[in-house]
Amino acid sequence: MTGRPHLLSRAMCRQRSAGFTLLELTVVLFIMAVFVTVAAVSFQGIDGEQVLRTPADELQRTAREAVRRAGMYEQPEVIVFEKHGFGIRYRDDLAASEANGGATQWVRRVVIPDDITVRMKHWGQNEFKPAAGQRWMVQPSGLCEPLTVRLDRGRSFIELQFNPLTGGVAEEHMSIAP
Repeated sequence: MTGRPHLLSRAMCRQRSAGFTLLELTVVLFIMAVFVTVAAVSFQGIDGEQVLRTPADELQRTAREAVRRAGMYEQPEVIVFEKHGFGIRYRDDLAASEANGGATQWVRRVVIPDDITVRMKHWGQNEFKPAAGQRWMVQPSGLCEPLTVRLDRGRSFIELQFNPLTGGVAEEHMSIAP
């Protein structure tokens, strides 16, 4: 080898242009579209979960309130389930209802969206039944009937199994469809 610089062919000496090729831009846009799609589906799942989570959390608060009131007043408390919600009625709700021209007085009442269905399975039952018209009793000792409540919205659901000793949620199952 001599001390002369090595000569490169003309093809190797050409410099590449400063831009991107159409193929490179297309690949990058495709990858970005995939990321945006995945993010949108994830956020829809979060929104669907929040719609179900709100009444589930309210049911848990209502159960805790019923246990607290039953112990405080040393009288049973009843959580009443209706077509569009649930709540704790005053203990003398019959007398109060008649005094108010048939209007029910509530200690705590939760209205749920129309697209959510509430079903219940009492202790010893094998199937869930519509919750509307059913009651859940909390004794003055704080004990309550073992109960599983399922909130359905389309193909998504949250299922809460309540502890009979505390009235709190012992187990929770959830499936949120995209």
